[in-house]
Amino acid sequence: METIGALAKKAMLQHVDNVAARDEGGTLTYGQLKKRACQLAHALMQSGLNKGDRVATLMSNRKEHIEIDAAIAFAGLVKVPVNYRLHPKEATYIIEHAGVGVVIGEGQLLAGLSANVERIDVEAAYEPFLQMQSDDFPDVAVGEDDLFAIMYTSGTTGKPKGAMLTHRNMVAGALSLIQACEITYGDTIGHVAPLTHGTNFWRKPHGSTGSSKSFLKSLSRAALSMNWKNSK
Repeated sequence: METIGALAKKAMLQHVDNVAARDEGGTLTYGQLKKRACQLAHALMQSGLNKGDRVATLMSNRKEHIEIDAAIAFAGLVKVPVNYRLHPKEATYIIEHAGVGVVIGEGQLLAGLSANVERIDVEAAYEPFLQMQSDDFPDVAVGEDDLFAIMYTSGTTGKPKGAMLTHRNMVAGALSLIQACEITYGDTIGHVAPLTHGTNFWRKPHGSTGSSKSFLKSLSRAALSMNWKNSK
């Protein structure tokens, strides 16, 4: 079975001009995604992160999520998605419990953290962080049984617990959804729920087939209408 990075690489090379993602800030093609994800992977590695290290995300629904996913997969890192609707104390607990080395998120959310961890503001420091980096695929050996993500439970009966998901877990789920829902490169999926929940798993099958993802920060008639119009 393949890895998340291998599936992403195929889509990036086969569907260069297809729209990979869109949000209120614009669109991102698979060709652009390839460049930016590789740049981010190299930047994270040059910052001192090694294979198996944890990278957290703390931000609303936006297209940078798929850049981070691909970069983490290429570099053999582990993603820790944190729900941006959590209280800062809850987010801090998850970040510290998971042993996160870097958090990429929105400035206002990052400011609420009390964890001693490197922070990259996706609205300020993120673009300079990518600049001057190679856009070649990183030369990192990543296997299907390597850890890809730690997804935390809601913690309703106690402290949140991290569910550890390997590349094999994620790829098996993606391939099952592709077959069951007959997903093709011409499809578009809209993400409204926070990407730390079930909607997160729908990005992998769409990303591996060259189809498009629309990221919405809220559910409204105007947002849905714009999403539908732009997907045509």
